[in-house]
Amino acid sequence: MGNELESRVKKLEMIIKRLARRSRKTTTAIITPYPISNAVFDDSINGSVLRYLFPCTGKISKALIIINNKLKEGAFVEITIKDDVHTESKSFIITKKINLKHLDLEVDSGDMLNVSVKSVNEQESITEVWMSFLWIPSIKDVHMKNFLIDNLENESKRLLDERV
Repeated sequence: MGNELESRVKKLEMIIKRLARRSRKTTTAIITPYPISNAVFDDSINGSVLRYLFPCTGKISKALIIINNKLKEGAFVEITIKDDVHTESKSFIITKKINLKHLDLEVDSGDMLNVSVKSVNEQESITEVWMSFLWIPSIKDVHMKNFLIDNLENESKRLLDERV
């Protein structure tokens, strides 16, 4: 009877060790930002160059703005987010061709984004503007799918095998 009890205890210890190893496995989920972009070409750009309506809450993390021609005094950029009640604006002057801005602007469902660009010096014309914003939808609006770690590992291996 003593050997039988020891055998059972050893089996239970082995099961506990295996479960403990599995519980330490972690995974990371990536919530991909959604790009919002536009390009405008004209003889003289002066005003709104991008409009967007947000379907759910989230945050605009970054903006990349490229202006084709070098302006001596730069370009005035205004980013406005508004709804029926509130308006929030960020504005700045850009003097480089390629401009990366960290915005961290919170948006709600139904908010409207408007981006306008104009030359600081009215004698200089802007003829080409490219812009892209990264919008990260809030977790509550993101489609989530649950996987067991083993299933996730198997799916990853299957996808890697398909690429080879």
